[in-house]
Amino acid sequence: MQKVTILGFDLALSSAITGIVDILSMAGVTWNFWQHQPTAPRFQVQLASVDGGPVRCLNKMQLEAHLRFDQVEADHILVVPTIAGEIDVALERNRELIETLAFFGSRGSLVVGNCTGVFLLAEAGILDGKVATTHWAYVEQFKQRYPKVDLRPEQMITTSENVYCSGGGIAWLDMALYLTERFCGHDMAVRTSKSYVIDMGRTYQSSYSALRVRKMHRDEDILKVQDWLEEHCQQEIRIDDLAQRFNMSPRTLARRFKAATGDTPLGYLQTLRLENAKKMLEETSDNISQITMAVGYEDVSSFTKLFRQKTGLTPKDYRNKFQRRSLM
Repeated sequence: MQKVTILGFDLALSSAITGIVDILSMAGVTWNFWQHQPTAPRFQVQLASVDGGPVRCLNKMQLEAHLRFDQVEADHILVVPTIAGEIDVALERNRELIETLAFFGSRGSLVVGNCTGVFLLAEAGILDGKVATTHWAYVEQFKQRYPKVDLRPEQMITTSENVYCSGGGIAWLDMALYLTERFCGHDMAVRTSKSYVIDMGRTYQSSYSALRVRKMHRDEDILKVQDWLEEHCQQEIRIDDLAQRFNMSPRTLARRFKAATGDTPLGYLQTLRLENAKKMLEETSDNISQITMAVGYEDVSSFTKLFRQKTGLTPKDYRNKFQRRSLM
């Protein structure tokens, strides 16, 4: 039986602890029970805290721990749940947890981080030079703090040597199924997903992200460029014309825009258009051709390919998943 230890800390998201406990603990149990087959638990899951005391989660939820950090063993899968409070405060208050992650991560133990809990893995240094993901809303903060990490924010799950990461807050569902498949096989993961009515195989979280308007900088000229792009993104825009409009050379515009926003002007324009397309897919009944033209593209095939590349879904699939529907 595979042993899993969740490393709890105060102001963690309780569902990121209890949810993964339930799913992993019931792998080999729930489906078998319903099918009148012998039950065979596949994971032994426990919760650890720094001193063995209760973990005081967000929203006044309190969870009893089974052991202390210094009682954790190297053959356990170590899981770090979501930080539900301020990131900087959590990092400052959990030095013992960070030291524990550095110790086990450097010795090859499998370490799993969910959502903003990935910040704790990065702070421990075990993500340097490795691929990772985190919640889409914290991408810029993560990149600034941990430039040595190869962040892939569009991915729902990343695996890099002995470190696994999952993206948005409820992505622990995806990670629990991934761990089940990794250690128990595909059939067991499918049965578990059916037992709990969970979609398997979600690989992208970019379809869930809202536009991260990169305006937390002090370059007033670039802020003006961003504002103008947001107002005119559906138009045909050439970089030379854009630079001339704001009294810069194309090279200077590209350099300053990248320094201020982390993106190129064309990349930012592309993001604006795709976000407008998402909004139209969610809120209107316009067909894909109409939406393609409305957001500033001319070729439906090229737009569809780009949309799928960036979100992991075709425009049709995105609409089916996110369009507002009446319950009547």
